[in-house]
Amino acid sequence: MLPSAERLPAPPRETSAVFAWRLLLSGALSQAGWGLLAGSSFFFWTFVWHADLSGWRFRSAAVATASGSVLSCRETAYSVGGSDDESGVRVYENTYRYQAGGATFAGRSYATGLCLTGSPVTVEYLAATPAYSRIQGMRRHEMPPATSLVGILPLGAIVLIVAGRRKGRLRLRLYRDGVAAATRIADSQPTNASVNERVVWRVTLEFTTRGGTPARTNVRTNDPGSLRDESRRTVLYDPWEPATALPLGDFAPPRAVFLLPLLTVAVNAVCVAVLRPW
Repeated sequence: MLPSAERLPAPPRETSAVFAWRLLLSGALSQAGWGLLAGSSFFFWTFVWHADLSGWRFRSAAVATASGSVLSCRETAYSVGGSDDESGVRVYENTYRYQAGGATFAGRSYATGLCLTGSPVTVEYLAATPAYSRIQGMRRHEMPPATSLVGILPLGAIVLIVAGRRKGRLRLRLYRDGVAAATRIADSQPTNASVNERVVWRVTLEFTTRGGTPARTNVRTNDPGSLRDESRRTVLYDPWEPATALPLGDFAPPRAVFLLPLLTVAVNAVCVAVLRPW
């Protein structure tokens, strides 16, 4: 628990590594980001990781062709299309062989519903890298390029984590070097945002710096009544930029802030071990 303003040590304050990480990871943005990343990691490793994004490399000017033959094919764990009532069309892995520049190469291409064991095929390969190839009309990975759109979810999660970390770094800096000051509410206005069906308020807090200069800072809360609490009405402000300040209550993050990041690491470890080899 964070000490009261009267018992708070004078800056610069020392912090343990664990407490510093609690400050960095706490906050709604950071926790929302870690939660979203944990929930979307399965979809990333299942779909995005196996999406074929190599099409741009097979430009007509960079490609040569050769005759080849399919040695074998197998069903993969993937299918395309389908619904609750009907299964999708199975994706097949076709292993093929071809010759280019006097050398023999082998590769794997994927197609939806197409198994061509023993059939002759036309192979496209990069003229500059003959080993990089695909069967004409097929793809180099299991899923179509559009599947990569699922990556929007983990990408959005990373954006939230980065934004939350910026706020966390500010929180850590103010804890170490910030000056405590008692405030009073100068103004409060409702915003268009809401959290848990409660309107978020923009509250202006007014205080006097240790040099006697009046200053203001803004906080957002969906519980304006909480500002009656001393830890919420007292702020730690940047002595060089007093408008940069946070309520004292923001510097008492729960130990549970580690839960979602650790869950994200565990989920990704399992996904890498189980889903990536598909």
